[in-house]
Amino acid sequence: MPFSNYSKNKMGKTFRADAETWPSTLYFAAYTVSPTVAGGGTEVSGYGYARIGVTNSSSNFTVSSTGLFTNTGAITWAAASGGSWGTIVAIGIFDSLSGDHLLAFHTLISSKTIADTDQLNIAAGNMDIQF
Repeated sequence: MPFSNYSKNKMGKTFRADAETWPSTLYFAAYTVSPTVAGGGTEVSGYGYARIGVTNSSSNFTVSSTGLFTNTGAITWAAASGGSWGTIVAIGIFDSLSGDHLLAFHTLISSKTIADTDQLNIAAGNMDIQF
């Protein structure tokens, strides 16, 4: 999972002993066009879509001695309502519910089309973040 330029800069400041804070909630976003480390991409909008907030805690993410973080519970968006979200090709992680900073993203191995009434779901153990 690539980290955004914003995250890389925050991590670099930590090594300079600059005070940096990290969000207590991570917001997962779905994309029909993948972002890059500089941002961009096309996030889903409309038809009942909203980012999903997950508290950044040991009860929601495990960590291994090698720096691998994994989700312990499913991350499930509300069902599409009134139309299709399109074909989801990437997932992004943000520090807020809307706008703000892309922290990291992952291009999906297999894209997923979300039609009206479908739900996007990341099963427990399927979101790995490696430092």
